[in-house]
Amino acid sequence: MARAMRFFERIHGVYFDDLDAFQILHNARYVLLIERTIGAFWDHVFGWKALLDPRQAPDQSHLVRANYIDYLRPVRGVSEVRVRIWIEKLGRTSLVFGFRVLPVDEDTDYAVGQRVMVRIDPETHRPTPWTDEFRQRVAPYCRQAEQEEGAHLSGNHGRGANLPGSDPEERTAPPSPWPRPPGSAAFPRSREGGSAG
Repeated sequence: MARAMRFFERIHGVYFDDLDAFQILHNARYVLLIERTIGAFWDHVFGWKALLDPRQAPDQSHLVRANYIDYLRPVRGVSEVRVRIWIEKLGRTSLVFGFRVLPVDEDTDYAVGQRVMVRIDPETHRPTPWTDEFRQRVAPYCRQAEQEEGAHLSGNHGRGANLPGSDPEERTAPPSPWPRPPGSAAFPRSREGGSAG
């Protein structure tokens, strides 16, 4: 029997200064909400705080390689939203977070997407493998783990070429571990097995 994959979720307030001239959540604020959710995930799983400590937590040295977001429907006015994240793919030196931005009371997406991150050596700033401890602790949140790093993160291709989500078809409907109801985005829907942190 296949193991159940977990996800991590946070509720965030949407305030007046988060809105644009149309009184909807400004597109740039989605990235901030995702960033805050991923920060809460690191704290939940590893106890990492804002201060970087490469000697105690070497996997804390990582950079964002790319963000991909599909805006599906607007968040209107002052409100609250949920941001759900999981690890879509764990490579040798990289990982891809999947995410959904949702209302508090229903599983209908406002936005979906992915964030690609790469672990780096703090001295050389070159990609370096995740530690075994890191891989073990994030494993419950992983949809897919790979032994070999894919060429899409090697930096040998044109900007954006072969990165997860660079194909328009892939950005619209990334792979999902959950069944996909007709007419819906392909992202985790069930609250069962989830972690609210």
